[in-house]
Amino acid sequence: MKALILSASFGGGHKSVASTLKRIFEFHYFMEAEIVDLYELFNRKIKEFFTSAYVWMMRHCPRLYGLFYEVTARGNGYNIFNYLLNLPGKRDLMRLLEKDSYSCIVVTYPTYGNVISRLRDEGFPVPPTFVVITDFMAHSQWFHRDVACYFVPSEEMRWYLYRRGLTRTRIKVTGIPIQPEFDLFRAEDRSEIVVSAGVFGMTPSTMEICEVLKSFEGRGINIHLQRTYLN
Repeated sequence: MKALILSASFGGGHKSVASTLKRIFEFHYFMEAEIVDLYELFNRKIKEFFTSAYVWMMRHCPRLYGLFYEVTARGNGYNIFNYLLNLPGKRDLMRLLEKDSYSCIVVTYPTYGNVISRLRDEGFPVPPTFVVITDFMAHSQWFHRDVACYFVPSEEMRWYLYRRGLTRTRIKVTGIPIQPEFDLFRAEDRSEIVVSAGVFGMTPSTMEICEVLKSFEGRGINIHLQRTYLN
C-alpha cells in the first residue's frame, strides 16, 4: 500500500503536517508514503515566485493578504480565483496517478482537493481522498466534492463543517498532526514555553515575546531561549 500526500510550501504548517503524516504512515502502519508539491512539479520558478509573494505580503502587506483571503473565501470555493489557483499541477497529478498505484490521497493544502474533483468530473480514476485541515479556520478552498473524510483540528471546526452540509461520519476530530518531537513538551515535570513564529519567521512580535519572557529571569524562573527548526 502507498499513500500520496499532496502538500505545498506556502506556509510551513502544510509542509510540516505532510512530513508528520509520512512518518506516521511509515513507522506506525508500515505503509509507504510520498509527499508531492504539485506547484513544484508544474514549474519550480512559479512555485518560488508564489512563495516569495506570500512571504512578502505577510511581512509587509498583511491587509492585502487578508483581502485576498476574504475574496477567495466567498461562496462554495468554486470561484474564478480558486479556479486559477487550481490550474497548476492538474496534468502532473494525472501523470503521477498513471505512473504509480496509490491506495489513497491525503491532502494537506486546500486547493488541491479542487484539482482532484475536476479529474473525477472528467472521468479520470482517482483513489479515495482524505483532507487534513491544517488551519483553525475553514476557508472555502478546503471544501471539495467526493472527499471520503475530513480530519479537523477542533470540535468547533467539526460543527462548522456539519453546518455546511457535511455528514458527521465524514468528519473526524484529530487535532493538527504534530511532529513527535513536540511530545517532549507534554511531560508534567517540564517548564518550557514554546514560541512558534512559523517556518518563515514572519510573526513580527516574536522578539518582543522573547524579551518579556527574559524579563522573568531572577523571579524563580529560569529562561533559556533556543531557536529550533522542525521540518
